[in-house]
Amino acid sequence: MDISRQKGTIVYSRDGKIKGRLTGAAKRCSIESCTGERLGTRWDDDNKITWPCTDGMVWRKRSWRLI
Repeated sequence: MDISRQKGTIVYSRDGKIKGRLTGAAKRCSIESCTGERLGTRWDDDNKITWPCTDGMVWRKRSWRLI
């Protein structure tokens, strides 16, 4: 199993101040010609779920960060 997609993996906002966790849900990005994957992310500050695309994220030190 790919650890970068596992439920509970940490995701940081662009500025690094807000932290979220992957829900374990994923789907293909619907933007034409994008090869990324949308990862369900529940944010700690407001408990809402968003679907950032991996093409706009970087994987570092066992966590994702939005770029």
